[in-house]
Amino acid sequence: MTYMKLLPLLAVLYFCLGAAACDEARIDAFPVKGQKCALSGDQASFYLNLVRTFPIKVSLDPRFSGGEQSSIVKAIQQWNLFSQASLGMDFFELQVPSPGHKPDFSNLPLDVHYCFKETAKVAGLLITRITSTSEWLATDEEEHVGAVTRRCSMGENGAQSEQIIVFNMTGRKDSLILAEALHELGHVLGLGHSCWVKKKDSKLKAHGTACTDVHEGHPYFDAVMYPELDASRGWAPSGKEVLHTNDMERAYCLYRRGI
Repeated sequence: MTYMKLLPLLAVLYFCLGAAACDEARIDAFPVKGQKCALSGDQASFYLNLVRTFPIKVSLDPRFSGGEQSSIVKAIQQWNLFSQASLGMDFFELQVPSPGHKPDFSNLPLDVHYCFKETAKVAGLLITRITSTSEWLATDEEEHVGAVTRRCSMGENGAQSEQIIVFNMTGRKDSLILAEALHELGHVLGLGHSCWVKKKDSKLKAHGTACTDVHEGHPYFDAVMYPELDASRGWAPSGKEVLHTNDMERAYCLYRRGI
């Protein structure tokens, strides 16, 4: 077995050593660096704007609990293990806050017009939380939604220079944070959902696969980018705590030629 073929196995072993539930999770092999894109044509329109500068600088709201922070960091590590093995780079770099350079998470505009609000913004990615139901509903998101990503296109070619992930921490279970973080980080990278949901993603109907046409075991259903994750009931389709083939193939095809 060549060194390049060993890389995905070594990366999986590294992740498993730090993940308590690894023996229960199905972890798919990473795409091998240099291989051709194997993405199905029906997902060609399920991309958002590219990120053109890596690693993405990540600032984490200090109000997250230790367990919540740990889950988000694990999600970041998973995406980085894949990007290191398959693309030779880190997608994300977690920032250590320093005096005088700490983002102010206490007064961020978090509604759908976030990108147009006048505020002291930070290039990169902010990850914050909401603990009030009324405050969450003021973001114009439905109550059952567990997290949302706002992407601000600034600069040439719609490059993403600023983004924010907002977690809905109102009456929800910590067990979903890892799955939700993996999903939202996929949006940060430019991945849309793996299939389209009636009304919400209907504009993609002519170009993609409907979620009603996939089931457990189908790569689009198993993907962390599958759109259904019900935080209000503490429910998630099984296996959403790790990246799957469809997630990695889509990210690989988006960035395999470099930035």
